[in-house]
Amino acid sequence: MGTVIANVADAVDGRDIKPNKKISNGYVKKAWLIESEAKMLVFQGSTLVRELAFAGADLKEELAAGEYSCMTIYQRFYANYVRDCIVLPTPQKTFLGQISLSPWLNPGNTRIVLNWGAKPKDLDSYLNVPSADPAQKDCILNYQNKECNQGKLSEVKLDLDATGFTPPILSSLHHFTVTYR
Repeated sequence: MGTVIANVADAVDGRDIKPNKKISNGYVKKAWLIESEAKMLVFQGSTLVRELAFAGADLKEELAAGEYSCMTIYQRFYANYVRDCIVLPTPQKTFLGQISLSPWLNPGNTRIVLNWGAKPKDLDSYLNVPSADPAQKDCILNYQNKECNQGKLSEVKLDLDATGFTPPILSSLHHFTVTYR
């Protein structure tokens, strides 16, 4: 047996997805009321082995040690899939960290969510965004410059940038071509 530990949060603002709490839907703050717990589906191959329920956005469950795939789900959010969800035998614990679920997007919108483990401690993202005016230089979206093409059809913004295991979130209200580095 082994212990699986995780936390589930809204990818837009990093807030816990737990019952009786209002969270952002990516467009309006506190737009959705969370009515139930998120779930983690645990698979071996294509066979569903267990369904685990978060409790107040946290998960701490015993599971047979082994190699699995894990999918975290909640209504109106895109699923988060971890292909190599390896459960370590006791006394070790399997820390999956913060699992970020992205709210459904309006058609044509884009959201990039970056997740990582203990190393590196912080991960900075940079997105080269073409200017709305072709005569102007491109805009580099990052922790120092959190919005490009403000008020334009090609507006892009950095929704969340925090250190630790919280992912930086980049959102675009419209489809466009960019170079990520």
